[in-house]
Amino acid sequence: MDGTDGQLSSFSYYDVCMLRVFRQIYCMYSCYFLLIQVLNERTWTGVHGGRPSKSSIEAHESQANVPDPNNEKNIDAIRYWIKFADFYQMPHVTYFDSVGNLIDKLGKITSEELQQISQNMKKHNAAALTDLLEKWRKILTNIAKTSANAPH
Repeated sequence: MDGTDGQLSSFSYYDVCMLRVFRQIYCMYSCYFLLIQVLNERTWTGVHGGRPSKSSIEAHESQANVPDPNNEKNIDAIRYWIKFADFYQMPHVTYFDSVGNLIDKLGKITSEELQQISQNMKKHNAAALTDLLEKWRKILTNIAKTSANAPH
């Protein structure tokens, strides 16, 4: 996203739960998005019921060849940007590329496999949290060292 209009990380609790175990490949998902706007939180305008065809600010000239991240009417723009969404970066996700493929996988996956996927995700999330907290500790410590209000 461009950091001004896009808000791809604002999911409802239900959305996050559903996306944790199964997700569609971006081609199929982007087609659904374009047709019925299944993820209206992809852009800030979408959150408020709109469907923009461009960002509210122009892209830098160096980015002229990159599709507009807030164009919700162009399948190529949606396909380009949706692959960067949080749920497409998460590990331990089972993929499916059609409704039939999803039904097939749901019929074959065991509760033990689902539990293992869930445990792997929990381990990843715990490690990611630890890493993130350490990065912020370092950032804030460095800021504090140069602050006029630094502890003596």
